[in-house]
Amino acid sequence: MYFTRTTLIALGTAAALALAQVPSDAAGRSTGRQQPKPSNKRLFIINPDGTKTPLDGQTKRADVIAWPYEWHPERAPEGPVELDIVLNEQRIYVYRSGIQIGYSIVSTGREGYGTPPGDYKVLQKVKDHKSNQFGSFVDAATGRIVDSNASAGQAAPPGTVYKPAPMPYFQRLTWGGVGLHEGFLPGFPASHGCIRVHSDMAHRLFEVTSIGTRVRINYDRPPPRALPVY
Repeated sequence: MYFTRTTLIALGTAAALALAQVPSDAAGRSTGRQQPKPSNKRLFIINPDGTKTPLDGQTKRADVIAWPYEWHPERAPEGPVELDIVLNEQRIYVYRSGIQIGYSIVSTGREGYGTPPGDYKVLQKVKDHKSNQFGSFVDAATGRIVDSNASAGQAAPPGTVYKPAPMPYFQRLTWGGVGLHEGFLPGFPASHGCIRVHSDMAHRLFEVTSIGTRVRINYDRPPPRALPVY
């Protein structure tokens, strides 16, 4: 088959444009995978006065009102427990027999590690769990944290050792690593995908939940539940 010079140039340009759109790794090799589209869903905190504070990587703790947790198990002493995690409010709501018995501020997944919305169940409960994915490099002599954003398998800098991140009162929601646990609450999404809970709330949740407890994760708070009929 005969091609003119103009045709060959056109074909070469089209091929180059096609290759430019194929994802590649750090070494320039084609991965053959389409890059995921970034989510345009923006998170915000609903303040007690009804105003909204946008949540992003630049949000500072001083920009957000840090609510205390509330715990009133006497409102419903018995019945099944359900948990609602509201990403836009950075809160967790606790229900027993359809009645709210508590809530707490939380910190969910930061950009690039977003906590996935969905309907889950507690799969596993471990009181003294440690992460098998993330941790810190600490000075071997003093124990001082050198890098708080280390990953398992990453080479430790000279003079340091790797320590996995503690996740007290861990309640697993996915086998891929998402769960509830006690953790630092800076006032905005900051985790690697887990739901960090107020320290005082974490052990209370651990006591009232069980394997199979329903956990819903949504961007917005769902409508109020209908009270159960006996």
